[in-house]
Amino acid sequence: MDERPAAARGHRRPVRWDLFCRVVDNYGDAGFCWRLARQLAHEHGLQVRLWIDDLTTLRALQSGASAGSSCDGVRIEAWIDDDPRLVAPAPDEIADVVVGALACTLPDGYRAAMAVRRPVWIDLEYLSAEGWVPSHHGLPSPKPDGLVEYFFFPGFDAATGGLLREADLLARHDAFDASARAAFLASIGVALPADTPLASLFCYADAPAVALLDAFAARDEGWRVLVPAGVAPATAGHPVALAVPFVPQADYDRLLWSCSLNFVRGEESFVRALWSQRPMVWQAYRQAEDAHLPKVRAFVDRWCASALPGPAAAAALAGIEAAWNATAEAPPGAGPASCASPLSLPLSLPLSLPLSLPLSLPTALDALIEALPALRVAATRWARAQAAHPDLAARLVRFATDKLY
Repeated sequence: MDERPAAARGHRRPVRWDLFCRVVDNYGDAGFCWRLARQLAHEHGLQVRLWIDDLTTLRALQSGASAGSSCDGVRIEAWIDDDPRLVAPAPDEIADVVVGALACTLPDGYRAAMAVRRPVWIDLEYLSAEGWVPSHHGLPSPKPDGLVEYFFFPGFDAATGGLLREADLLARHDAFDASARAAFLASIGVALPADTPLASLFCYADAPAVALLDAFAARDEGWRVLVPAGVAPATAGHPVALAVPFVPQADYDRLLWSCSLNFVRGEESFVRALWSQRPMVWQAYRQAEDAHLPKVRAFVDRWCASALPGPAAAAALAGIEAAWNATAEAPPGAGPASCASPLSLPLSLPLSLPLSLPLSLPTALDALIEALPALRVAATRWARAQAAHPDLAARLVRFATDKLY
């Protein structure tokens, strides 16, 4: 790849970016788009407008976010269908780069004005570790009006769009010592002995959250599970549940770093947990006919192949991912927290758990906790290796720049 600045390569640098976000997966969509917008503004000096159709959700992540305001260098706009700026914008109001985040459809009027302005148009897709992603990343989709829409896929290797990661993320992680951990936990109302094993829980409403906490309670280590406000309300009052505030996005990394194990969901918290260098369990957004399970299988296989946790730890991770992402209705006789569609691992791995059979959530959690030391080392290995590659924002800027001839 030519690493020279855009001007040296004969390309004009795209300065004005419009990022469109429709919130479907609640905090995940808004969180991903907000983090990307901030990074484009902060690290790449771009003029970014974030058009979002759910300001209430964004406000939970960034206090003060309101239509027409500027926060952290990003102009926030309410995506309202009858907004004149979207219904009939002048061509010069169209940005240099237009991003439809997470496969959203652009407003018709704005889209029509793009045919005159001819910006770089990017369809920024959802993250997946599936094998087909590299062959689809960057593909053009020519339109009848002469515009070209480019598909941009986040991913886990050099043939994809990479993962969101601020330039200083690992340095901030490394500076988070025992004193910083204690101060952060105190700030969210957690007053426990320093050696209390902590897990965090951020899940969808259909997750077997109470069964998970029951499984923690059955163990002898004294686990406590931090549950943010509004998440898994059925766990309220559970002996191991510890209610904490729903923290702003800027504090979520510290929450993850404070725990020995994190349960996360969707895309935004999923990627942050990957960078946390802590063992984590991912709940994928549930889809009809269990279409989400291949995504989970692909992630487990890809992560284990890169992080090298060892066969037993890899099997433990696969087992808990299977139980946690099980179908909403358990098969007859399998119990309320088991999985009829176990995850696969590479055949070269000698599995230590019977993944050909359904695993109960307590059994899967027991194996996972036994494997935590190996998974912690592997998580650090994975994050350090991934950080050697360009992040998603940098790859996105380079991609857009290369399309402006």
